[in-house]
Amino acid sequence: MAYRRKRTQGRIVVGTSFLSYVLSGASVQIIGAYMPALSDEFNVGSAVLGWICSFGYAMMCLAGPVAGVVINKAEPRWVVMTGGLIQASGLILTYLAKTTTVLYISLGLLPGFGASLVYVSAQISVATYFTSYYSTAIGIVLSGTGVGIILLSPLIEKLIVVYGWRGAVLIHGALILNVVVMGALLPRHRVQQKIARNTDMVETKKHKINQQYHQVSPNTDEGNMKSASKQAEVLESENVANEITLRNAKTKWYLAHIQLFTASPIMVLVYLVTFFVNAAYGAAITHMYNQIVLSGYSETKGALALSLLGVGSLLGRIFHGIPIDAKIMLPSTLYMMTLIAAAVMTFVNPLANNYPGYVVSATGIGFLSGILFPLLYTIIRRNVGTWQLSTAVGLELLVDGLGIMVGGYIAGAIQQLSGNYSLSFYLVGSIYMLAVCFFLPVLLVERKAKTWINITEVGTRV
Repeated sequence: MAYRRKRTQGRIVVGTSFLSYVLSGASVQIIGAYMPALSDEFNVGSAVLGWICSFGYAMMCLAGPVAGVVINKAEPRWVVMTGGLIQASGLILTYLAKTTTVLYISLGLLPGFGASLVYVSAQISVATYFTSYYSTAIGIVLSGTGVGIILLSPLIEKLIVVYGWRGAVLIHGALILNVVVMGALLPRHRVQQKIARNTDMVETKKHKINQQYHQVSPNTDEGNMKSASKQAEVLESENVANEITLRNAKTKWYLAHIQLFTASPIMVLVYLVTFFVNAAYGAAITHMYNQIVLSGYSETKGALALSLLGVGSLLGRIFHGIPIDAKIMLPSTLYMMTLIAAAVMTFVNPLANNYPGYVVSATGIGFLSGILFPLLYTIIRRNVGTWQLSTAVGLELLVDGLGIMVGGYIAGAIQQLSGNYSLSFYLVGSIYMLAVCFFLPVLLVERKAKTWINITEVGTRV
């Protein structure tokens, strides 16, 4: 019964987190759909609009460390509900905006911070309930963003046509209120309480196995004795990990970040690569819709391209875990291959310079980003373990936000100076190549280690 209950809770966590990402995670990534309407309303250039439209996505990531601290103190269900309410409030407030200063708050700060609470809560909840098939579980959850982009991009475009951008953003905010319902469906537990229960369960299992091991008769098969001894050793390592988790949860936030880098120095390069990847992706997704419209195509075709980016992202997030769980290749190997492919696909955009080329580029960038983002969490988890995951994910989101904000602004500034987006997308491809260079040492370290399972991974098998 206990196993069935945990399995059911795991499925609920995955389902509700997926639906939260459909609404919350996708919403901050499709703000670029409002860009042409905002340009007409406020008479500002692509650089300022690029900053505004990417600020919400960036803020979702910048607030990651704060969300990581909050999730250690409160139940994930309450954090998700609060995040959904804050995000919806910001979008509804945008209806009253009269200046671009208000847009930074209502379309950027509030939705981004609310989405960050939802994002981190889902990440930690999944990591808490899954060790086996973690890559698949997190891939399903993160695919919600792709589904949301597919559904929301054409919806927002139609709402703008029918109700104007102010009516569209009001309805958009009302849709986000459904995230509050998703949060209410999550199981009641705190991360620290869940880990404490895991510790008690490990102690019980270890005690039973030790009893079996010490009560065996001299005629007992040697293989069975070795098996019992091995199980006891594994449970001992899990118990130590749980104890460290509880201790680290009470550590000051700045000491936790220092411990993260001292325990795994390679994370410095991982975060640097994360910055470059998000700068490139943030520039692409923020300006792709506006690029298509400025090239003379209709808003409907711009929305269709964003939807296809979402389709690609969905497929990438669903299937990225298959070669990892099947142990066909190491996560770092797949990550490197995907980085190179992303650089090539981005260069396709300005070279094609027509709508079919934009569609191919959007779908390809979506698919490759759908592999890169969830795969990064697998790489982080393998390097830092479960007990430092909330700190690592929070810091990773902070780096994400910096990259997205910088990429969105620079791409817009280059467009203003050059008069088109060709140079902007050449820059995006070059940024992906920088990420390839800095990820190479990470790849070499992991290939040298040749470890498939990190002994620090702790959790409930579902």
